[in-house]
Amino acid sequence: MKKRILQVVVAIVITTIAVASLFIIDRFIVGAMEAEEKVNAYEEYHNMNPEKIDMKYDWYSGSGYIGGDYHYYPDSDLIFDGEYNELWRPYFDEKMEEIEASWDMNVLIEDYSVINYFDGSDVAVRYDDLFIYGVYNTQPVAEEERVETGAEIIMDMISQMGYNYNFCGVHIDYYDLNGVLRYSVALDKQTITKEKLMNSATIVSFEENLAIQEKWEAFCGQRVTFTSNLSDEVELDDIINVENEDRKAAYISALEKIVYQQTSPDDTPDEDWFYGDNKYAIYDVNLDGKEELLIVHDSTMSDSKLFIYEYDEETMELQKIFKEYPAITFYENGMIKAEASHNQTENEFWPYTLYRMDEETGTYTGFVCVSSAEEEKEVYEEHLADVKIIEILFNDLPIVRPESAG
Repeated sequence: MKKRILQVVVAIVITTIAVASLFIIDRFIVGAMEAEEKVNAYEEYHNMNPEKIDMKYDWYSGSGYIGGDYHYYPDSDLIFDGEYNELWRPYFDEKMEEIEASWDMNVLIEDYSVINYFDGSDVAVRYDDLFIYGVYNTQPVAEEERVETGAEIIMDMISQMGYNYNFCGVHIDYYDLNGVLRYSVALDKQTITKEKLMNSATIVSFEENLAIQEKWEAFCGQRVTFTSNLSDEVELDDIINVENEDRKAAYISALEKIVYQQTSPDDTPDEDWFYGDNKYAIYDVNLDGKEELLIVHDSTMSDSKLFIYEYDEETMELQKIFKEYPAITFYENGMIKAEASHNQTENEFWPYTLYRMDEETGTYTGFVCVSSAEEEKEVYEEHLADVKIIEILFNDLPIVRPESAG
């Protein structure tokens, strides 16, 4: 019995060694010889160079064989010539600039690159893999038409590149006011068609990825003016009534960041947005004729804050103009009374600071601190006598955790 077990073990060891040896021979010897044969055939055809190119297995990527400026991919039978790609890039850039100039101002291109490969079995044939990291179409496009519209723009671009190119792989992010479409067709030695592009499209809406919305707005200088799925979570009547579309979009985006990403409207990460009760309101607090966005972040007693944001029409960004503990009183003359979070005086009077807009800085500035009943009487008579208090209605902002969003 022991002899039989020993025979089985020996047989397994021998088989393992044999299989490993065949693998090594195939991968590192036969494979390298095949790569050298194909790359040298390419070198002789294109460069008339009889000098042999030595190819070795690419341990770093594990995807093929390398030698000099060459990389051979056995799985796809493709040859990559690094020097050729470097020499060809300026011509590609020039052609892309011509194409972009031929389009109207409604279509913009952010950044791009192309990788050229040659067929290992027919070195005269080239395949081009196109990468564009942003094609922006600023014209309105119907939701049901956008997949075809994006594909048509890409096919028009490919057509204008002319007969010098053979695009068989495409990886393009196409943006419009609905969101982004990711067209991704892996290089397969078959020329790109409109149908292949449309079948490859993956849709990502602005509501699903706020980073996409911000990229669109930064590159195009145009705010998205949609009413998002946020309406399923939040009462948006106050925002919908904002007349300026850019301001409206900015405020919706700010609320989305709180609800879906748990970050502050000015992109400052704050883990505490996960906890506590958040509320918002829309009101022209500083009397400049434009609505401000008010956010109450009620976390713990002392960490709670009320923020006021103003939309800057020149920079197209939110500006934080006020931040204080949310024991707040608003007055019809634009002033704000902010009570302290703690009473550190020795009497029962609760201290507060009175704020007003500073026209030079564009923010609320505290101009008087009141810490006693005697001081309050004087301040009241000078600044608040006969001034009405404004009651502002706040709406709840729920938190949608990442694991439950969508």
